[in-house]
Amino acid sequence: MIGIRSDTLGFTRKVSAQEYAAAEYLHPFIDQGLFTNLLNVPYTPETIDALSEAIDNRKIQQSSLVSFAGETTERDALPQAADFLLNLQGIHIAVVFGVINDEIQFSARSTDSATHVGELLDQTFGSMGSLGGHRQMAGGCVPLLKDDEDHDEILEIATSLITNRLFRELTKPE
Repeated sequence: MIGIRSDTLGFTRKVSAQEYAAAEYLHPFIDQGLFTNLLNVPYTPETIDALSEAIDNRKIQQSSLVSFAGETTERDALPQAADFLLNLQGIHIAVVFGVINDEIQFSARSTDSATHVGELLDQTFGSMGSLGGHRQMAGGCVPLLKDDEDHDEILEIATSLITNRLFRELTKPE
C-alpha cells in the first residue's frame, strides 16, 4: 500500500483502475499504526540539506526544471526533491540529480503527457549507466569519475554537462 501511495503521490497522480483495485484489496490488511508511522517518517538533516540544495540550484527552461541536489547519503532525498519541485508553478517536468557513493543518481517526475521521463533519461544518459522508468516517474544512475584531488572541479563540470544535455533533449523539436 505504501508503494501504491508513493507511486501515485497519494492517489493524486494518474491512478489506474488496477492501483485502486489493489488498494481496495490491501486495505483490510493494513496495520494502521505502522502505516501511519511509515507515511510520517521524519526528514533526516541530510534529506533537508539535499532538498535545500535542489531548490537553490534549480534551472528552468520553459516548463522544465533541472537541479543538482549536491552530494548526499540519502537516496530518497532525490525523488522527494523532484516531487516537491514539480509543484513549482508552471513546471511540468522536474529532474533532480545528486552524487551518492561515487555515482550520479537521477530522479525525474512529469505531468507532461508528451514527455516520457523514463525514455528521456535513458536516451540522454542510458549509454553511460542504468536509467529508465515510466512516463511520469523515472530514475537511475551513472558512475562519476573518481578523483579526490579534482573532485570539486569534476562535480562542477559534470553538473554543467548534465544540465545542458537534459535541457537540449527536453527542447529538441519532435
